[in-house]
Amino acid sequence: MKRERLFLVVIVTLFCTVSSWAIPPDDRTVTLKLNNVSVETFLNALKAQTGVDMLYNSQIFDGISRVSVSVNNEKWETVLKNVLTSRGLKYTITNGIVVIRPQQADKQITVRIIDEEGKPLPGATILIERQGGQNQYAMANDNGLATFISTEKDKSITASFIGYEKLAMKVSPKKNDYLFRLQSDNVLKEVVVTGIFNKPKVSFTGAATIISQKELNMAGNRSLLKSLSNIDPSFDIQENNQYGSDPNKKLSIEIRGKSSLSPNVQNINNLQDDVRNEYNLPLFILDGFEVTSERVMDMNQADVESVVILKDASATAIYGSRGANGVVVITSIKPKMGKVRVSYNVGLNLEIPDLSSYNLMNSFEKLETEKAAGLYTSDNLSQQMQLDAIYNQNFKAAQEGVNTDWIRKPLRYGLGQYHRLTLGGGTSDFRYNLNFSYNQIKGAMKGSQRDNMNGGIQISYLLKKIRFTNDLTVGLNDASESMYGDFSEYIRLNPYWKPYDENGKAIYSYSFPRFNHPIYNPLYDAEQTSFTNTEYLNVRNTTNMSIDLYSGLRADVSLGLTQQRSTYNVFHSPKSYIGATLNGWYSRTNAKMNSYQLASTLSWAKVWGKHSVYAGFNWQLIETKKEDM
Repeated sequence: MKRERLFLVVIVTLFCTVSSWAIPPDDRTVTLKLNNVSVETFLNALKAQTGVDMLYNSQIFDGISRVSVSVNNEKWETVLKNVLTSRGLKYTITNGIVVIRPQQADKQITVRIIDEEGKPLPGATILIERQGGQNQYAMANDNGLATFISTEKDKSITASFIGYEKLAMKVSPKKNDYLFRLQSDNVLKEVVVTGIFNKPKVSFTGAATIISQKELNMAGNRSLLKSLSNIDPSFDIQENNQYGSDPNKKLSIEIRGKSSLSPNVQNINNLQDDVRNEYNLPLFILDGFEVTSERVMDMNQADVESVVILKDASATAIYGSRGANGVVVITSIKPKMGKVRVSYNVGLNLEIPDLSSYNLMNSFEKLETEKAAGLYTSDNLSQQMQLDAIYNQNFKAAQEGVNTDWIRKPLRYGLGQYHRLTLGGGTSDFRYNLNFSYNQIKGAMKGSQRDNMNGGIQISYLLKKIRFTNDLTVGLNDASESMYGDFSEYIRLNPYWKPYDENGKAIYSYSFPRFNHPIYNPLYDAEQTSFTNTEYLNVRNTTNMSIDLYSGLRADVSLGLTQQRSTYNVFHSPKSYIGATLNGWYSRTNAKMNSYQLASTLSWAKVWGKHSVYAGFNWQLIETKKEDM
């Protein structure tokens, strides 16, 4: 069964911004009548009539005489020049902004930082390098602007921002205004993140697909696994229409094809609730630590910075037999430097069943096909009379207009919702990020639903040679199964059967020629009080420390702790045909999982000219304990 999804995403980001207008033409005029006002009052009045943005330090007006001006339809720049020049001030126009400075020996430098689209980059870092080492730092304001008092020792200006390439310019004695247009950092595309070592792409000999955050956002937000399947054809999710787009069914994923081992071994492995719940499932690594496919399916895709899919023997060389089916390496978003940023995202998840590929017979066509196949013919007279009675009953129903479209009975338009709230910021040394998200997925089968709530706190200490990060995440999942049975059951039901009786109740079962047992109506079981519900709480904390020991020599130590508590409830009503022979039954299973992962890595890299050498040593200790009650 094909599925289509429609997403509506509204992003609300809270920033303090100042709008800018283009400088009006030289013939723009103003009419002012001011008496004994401050310079700032004059500038505000001038801006109100022209829309000109002005940048200045209000301290430069201290001790300056007040302004009295009376002009009618005078050019705005002439009025501005007369007032400023007479008070020892000057101005320049840079990128549509009037910059006002005092007329002094040390000139004022204005730096503006924008991105590839011309938008300002608030919080960008600006460094002025000076002879003697007395460098000066500043941070761009909400318009991407910063000012410096220049000296004769100034050598160069460097602008940098997280996610963009650094850009440097030499200081020129004749230049006061500098515009930096930063380009996006393409390091992600040049480095293969294996989960243990990061290797340059040019020297990586294995088959790997690198997927960026931008590509993930374009692929939708139903789940990370679905997005990977939409982007990379080799990440093959085996669709099973029998379950009718059930969001709670564990996915069957193949990267390197099916296993060549015996099907009996595969069946035994599928019964185990292990890290890989199906035999061909790849290994999933999140920030250097192994996680289950279920946790990847429920995590918030917006928290992912990049994904690397390792597909060939290179995965086995790194991870041993664990990587035999391929490895999916996921890297989370790291906290970014800058002022406090708050963002809120909201969206809709729409699940629409597509039945256009089904072309089923109507009641008359189905009866004629069955009759032509001899289902209503017998050499036994007594049996022939029973078959004639069944045929006449079905033919009468068809004549009365019974033509049930069974495949639409258990389906619906699933409308879910998505919310995400994040708060982050920090300095060059300390950064933090807090996030919370709620993702509700309603399947195409009535009653099927999966609710995911995720929250996390990330902190980073970035010193000169030591980097420390800690990531605490909490995931809560609540899943409900559809009580309408498997979608495949409805395809086998005949259109000349009524789903409900005269009282509007679902009919229990039907008779079919030459069948020794009744055919049950799955709608009958859906009306009972049966239910299947699962829920789990997953708490995960990872701590990483990286130390630069020597030029090119680096040591990394990481510790990951994971705890998960799961509950599985199943109840079948004694009135349902599934539980009828057992007078109904109820089952509850509680599961515990504790996992500890300790890893240490020592790596050394050396590059000279066109040649490079890389060496690495990795040691891991992994322990996982599970208990079912």
